[in-house]
Amino acid sequence: MGAADFSAPVDVARSYVSVLMGDGSAGVSVNSGKLTGTDARTISQPVAINAVGDITVAHHVTFRDDGEAFGPSVSGWVRGSCRRPAGPEPDACALAGEHSHGVNPVSAALLIVDTVVVVTVLLLLALRRPPRYR
Repeated sequence: MGAADFSAPVDVARSYVSVLMGDGSAGVSVNSGKLTGTDARTISQPVAINAVGDITVAHHVTFRDDGEAFGPSVSGWVRGSCRRPAGPEPDACALAGEHSHGVNPVSAALLIVDTVVVVTVLLLLALRRPPRYR
């Protein structure tokens, strides 16, 4: 369940939060219940996330004084918590292993080039002959 706090009382009936799993707006909704107000300024959206991957959260909140809060979607990554489920839920530890990064070859090459340039400049500065004054 995701929760958000606001500075003014929220009108839950006129507000929404949408949580999508997958590639942005083409993702699949993982909302698993109705948006609720846990107190006047806090709303909660139950979600059922069964996998590791990208999530996008979009919200449009209407306050009791008719003010509104909406913003760009918030994107993130859900990682496995490595807990062993008791029921038929997917194993988060196994799911976490599906997403792994290797070394990006372009970034690695640029890092090597940057290092060579910095070392060369430092050597040139250290080996520079002092100017002769006449």
